[in-house]
Amino acid sequence: MPYLTTPNERAQFYTVDGEGPTAVFVHGGFMNHRIWERQRTRFAENYRVVTVDLPGHGRSEPADETHTVELFAEALGRVLEETGTTDGTLVGWSLGATVATAYLGGGGDRIERAVLLSSGIFAGVAGEGSRLDFDALLTAHRTRRPEAMMEFVTGLFAEEPSEHTARWLWSLGMDCPMHVDLDVLRIYATMEYDAVEEALAGADLPVAVFQGAHDGAASLDDAAYVAREVLPHGRFVPFHDSGHLPFLEEPERFDDELEKFLRG
Repeated sequence: MPYLTTPNERAQFYTVDGEGPTAVFVHGGFMNHRIWERQRTRFAENYRVVTVDLPGHGRSEPADETHTVELFAEALGRVLEETGTTDGTLVGWSLGATVATAYLGGGGDRIERAVLLSSGIFAGVAGEGSRLDFDALLTAHRTRRPEAMMEFVTGLFAEEPSEHTARWLWSLGMDCPMHVDLDVLRIYATMEYDAVEEALAGADLPVAVFQGAHDGAASLDDAAYVAREVLPHGRFVPFHDSGHLPFLEEPERFDDELEKFLRG
């Protein structure tokens, strides 16, 4: 499996499968590249699929400094450069959508289109503010992390997930070191939504906004506002039977909608 070495001598993990146009998948907070197993298998038949473990997640070592969205965006940029990606489609879920936005806002020029999936930034940009109590989440993850992580993963779904699915996602989340977990939560507790909106408004490329109707992080109206009023070339795709995880809750439709977007 490929690794690259970061400027501070930390190992950065990524995967590359298949050949063809490039699709780059970025996971959410506490998770890692394994969340994309279905998409990695399906899309590698016709695309070059790149998945990334952000610093401190999965097989990537934590950074020495605080894990900020800017640090994550720099890590993504290194992987795009290392893999020779110059015209890929960036698919960011949850934290991954925030990282994708930061990458594009920082002048990232190795991407020609993007999918922002299930992001709490939609609510902030739409003027609703955060729909989650991050101070309470920080306290819970500090004091009773195993229980808090299970509450987190089960709360991602529109309907209660199977025991096996919940245990799988819990194990991915608990593999993320606690200090990285807390850094991720602080990103959203201190988010500057004016800067996020500016980055989205300056994204002069096709961007699709995918959102579940039962997602507690943002509503369909929030996501539609971002797609139609903020992004210059936005497309809105709602998933009416999903919460925060359309690619697990409505996997066939998610894959079909993603393939439509990848084809232009």
